[in-house]
Amino acid sequence: MDTFAQRRSEIASRIRVFEVDQPGPQVWKRNRLIELGFGVPDWLRLVPVDFEASVSWSEQLAAAGFDSRLPAVVVSTGVTMYLTKDATAATLRQLAGLAAGSTLAMTFLLPTELLDDADRPGLRASESGARAAGTPFVSFYTRRKC
Repeated sequence: MDTFAQRRSEIASRIRVFEVDQPGPQVWKRNRLIELGFGVPDWLRLVPVDFEASVSWSEQLAAAGFDSRLPAVVVSTGVTMYLTKDATAATLRQLAGLAAGSTLAMTFLLPTELLDDADRPGLRASESGARAAGTPFVSFYTRRKC
C-alpha cells in the first residue's frame, strides 16, 4: 500500500501520480482515504490492475490519463514477490515500451537460502504474515552474473 502521495503531497501535487494496485486494495484504499479526510486529489489516479490477467495494465493506465509518450518514473517496490514470474516478465516488457528517459526502480526478494542468517527470520515472518493475509509470496529471484 503506497503512501507517497499522502506522505509527500508537496511534491506529488506538482506531478501526476498513478498508483497501480490490485482492484480490491485499490477500492479499500480509496474508501479509507475518504474516511480519513484525505480524499483523492485530481493529481492522484488510483488505477486498479490485475497483473495476472491478460488485460494490459498499460491500457488501463492510458484510460486513467497516463501518456506513455512522456518520460515517467516507475516505482515498483514490494510487488514482485506477489506476482508470478510470467506476470513480472510481462510487466517488464511493457515498461520497456515507455518513452525514452523513463526510469524504473524495482525491488525483489531473494530466496531464504541466499539470505544472511540475520535476515532469514525477518523474511520468514513477512512471508508468514503475507500468507495469513491471503497474499502469499509466489516469486523469489536469484542474482545472475552476466
